[in-house]
Amino acid sequence: PSRKFPCKHALALLLLYGQDRTRFQPPAAAPDWVQEWLDSRAQRKSKQATKTASKAADPVAQSKRQEQRAEKVARGVEELQRWLEDLVRAGLADLPGKPYRFWDNMRARLIDAQAPGLANRVQGLATLVASANPDWSERLLEQLGQLYLLLQAFQRLDQLDPLLQQDVRGLIGWPFSKDT
Repeated sequence: PSRKFPCKHALALLLLYGQDRTRFQPPAAAPDWVQEWLDSRAQRKSKQATKTASKAADPVAQSKRQEQRAEKVARGVEELQRWLEDLVRAGLADLPGKPYRFWDNMRARLIDAQAPGLANRVQGLATLVASANPDWSERLLEQLGQLYLLLQAFQRLDQLDPLLQQDVRGLIGWPFSKDT
C-alpha cells in the first residue's frame, strides 16, 4: 500500500479532473438513498443534542470529581518533589548510567496521578540525559530548576492570581474547558 501523500488514487482523480471537468459536476438533486441517509443523520444529531441538553452535568458529582483529581495531582506533585530532591542530592553524574526504567517509573506514577504535563517533563529529562549533547548536565539542571519551580507554584496555587493558576494547571496537565 502507498503511504505517500497524496495517494495514487487522489492523483488519478486529479488527472481525470484535469482532462474532463464536466464529469465532476454535482448532480442537481441528491439520489434518494443519499437524501434518506442525510435525513437520518440529521435526526440522530438532533436527538443527541436534546439528550445532552437534558442531561446537564450534576454539579455535586462534578465538584467531587474535581476534588478527587486535585488530591491525586497533589500527591503526585509531592512524590515528584521528593524524587527530584533525592535526584539532586545523589548527584547528576550517575544519571547517564541509569536504565530508562528509572525515569519511566516516575513518569508512570505521574500519569496515574493525572498529571500528564509533569509526566511529559520527566520523559523530556530522560531524553536529555540520554542525548549525546556535551552540555546535557547544564541543560538538565536548568530543566530540573524549572520543574521544581512549577511544583512550588502548584503548592502555592491558592496564593496566585486566577490567570497564573490556570497556567500552572495547564503545565501540570489539567484539561481546560473551551469556555475558559
